[in-house]
Amino acid sequence: MENVVFLVNEEPYCLWDIDLKTKNTSFIEGVDVEYFDYLVMLYLESSDSKRASVAIKTLQHHAMETFFSLLGCFLQAPNCGYAWIAKCKNRELREMVKNINAGTLKLHPFFKVDKVSWNVIADLIFQELSIGSIESDKLKENFVRLWSNLSREFLDKNQIDEYNSIKHGFRVSAGGFMLSFGLEKEYGEAAPEEDMTTIGSSEHGLSFLKVESLGPTKGNRSLKVKQVALNWNLDKNAVIVQLVTLSIKNIVSRLKIVNGFDAQKCQFFCPEDESFFEKPWCSGVGVNNFEMSAVHDENNAETRTTRKELLKIINDLS
Repeated sequence: MENVVFLVNEEPYCLWDIDLKTKNTSFIEGVDVEYFDYLVMLYLESSDSKRASVAIKTLQHHAMETFFSLLGCFLQAPNCGYAWIAKCKNRELREMVKNINAGTLKLHPFFKVDKVSWNVIADLIFQELSIGSIESDKLKENFVRLWSNLSREFLDKNQIDEYNSIKHGFRVSAGGFMLSFGLEKEYGEAAPEEDMTTIGSSEHGLSFLKVESLGPTKGNRSLKVKQVALNWNLDKNAVIVQLVTLSIKNIVSRLKIVNGFDAQKCQFFCPEDESFFEKPWCSGVGVNNFEMSAVHDENNAETRTTRKELLKIINDLS
């Protein structure tokens, strides 16, 4: 019986099996590196742009989650990546990305690195490229900027809430919003449309209801609801999926080499046009998000409820 010890962030685990190498090889070979690219092209050809935009945004979230998961297993458990992913929940995955940004993630002993960074990660993944050449250095710089940008997208609270609203109950409404303002000529009467100034708008986006605790009091079971609306740039989301696909391909190639695959058969990929790296962040929608909720007095004792009180109300109604 074989065993391997690995970390998920700072938590240690020990995996036991009779043939660990074969199972890890099977895991690496089973990663479909073309999956997300295939779907995004399929959605872009759809005649239903509203549904396609939601599908592409969902795909972007899924692709980024996959990318950072594969990155985590490469950095901390390259010899049992499937076990690392199985033990790394969403919260731990976001914590890993935060630790990379902070330079505190502890890598597998295989990598002789004192402090991690996106630059260090690029060096580890693209070791096969010509060291010191202008082309390879520029390629690494582009991927470093890309991964740093993706980490901000991945950790953004609105993005997290959005993905959760999509995948848990699909509790979203498709479509973007327009935000305009204008001076009222009469109190309580909206300004004429021709006098309104638009801050931003998008055809694509979604809205959802976010439920939060009503007040900071410990044990309070009262909740409040907030309307959240997000605008997207459809092209941005599609390009991000394509860039993440390239990143996934490169990580899988590096995982293969680390695990004894023939390096001559492992390919690394980059966009044909260097400007493609910056394309997702070159255009915007004016205003990305908007929130609206009722005003609550969180210090009002009437809105504080306990589990015991609420169960009594429910039982009394039975």
